[in-house]
Amino acid sequence: MASLHGVSYEELARLTGDAPREVNFYLPTSNIATLRKVLGFESFDPSKGVLHCDKPGTGLADAPRAFSLKLSMSTRDKCGLLPSSVDPELCLTHDSKGQLVCIMTKQVDELKNCPHIVREILMELQRAFGELKVLTNSFLNCGVQHTQDPLSKEITLGQNHYVQNLRRIAHPQLSSGKAEDPAVPELRKLHRSRLGAVAYLARTRVDVLVFVSAMQRHAPKKPVGHGRKISRLLLWIQRHPKKHRQETH
Repeated sequence: MASLHGVSYEELARLTGDAPREVNFYLPTSNIATLRKVLGFESFDPSKGVLHCDKPGTGLADAPRAFSLKLSMSTRDKCGLLPSSVDPELCLTHDSKGQLVCIMTKQVDELKNCPHIVREILMELQRAFGELKVLTNSFLNCGVQHTQDPLSKEITLGQNHYVQNLRRIAHPQLSSGKAEDPAVPELRKLHRSRLGAVAYLARTRVDVLVFVSAMQRHAPKKPVGHGRKISRLLLWIQRHPKKHRQETH
């Protein structure tokens, strides 16, 4: 749904200077009956016409860019949040005295705020994108579970939910090949994907970084033994869940 709230192809061309894109698609036959229930499409004939995209939708390469542009315009022009020089997805706003009053991180349609003026910002964003799902004290953001104790204000970050959803590599060569054998292309692809997923745990699992770093250094070689190692590391992480705690002052 987030993609449909982005800028249209016409707006995208105007904002970027690129040529307007013409995007059309065929609808699966099984969906035609449902489409004909929509006002204006009662007589739609898939043998004579296709569906036209006014906006980049889910699955199109333009979709993240179109949504990011719309969100950036809203946070900058309506909310007064300016992108930092470190990362354009880290936005800040200051009061008339130059005091920092709000900080926000953006990851596509996942936003994380540190208040003082969050309510006003959320109201502006809801005017642009509709009702937002707002979570406080305990929420999942970019795969990281954030939990704040209501009394001590201690913040706990964890990726246990994220890591439990990861699957160890399953490939015939892992059981039949020797550790020093070069991995076949399919296994190399699986290894690269799984290593990247485990490396994302660097946000909260400092205890495994030395092992991830070692495997990243040897990643270009990718022998069969490395596929087994990443699976064993993932299994150990799943069996020893941990959380990172940060005290607030």
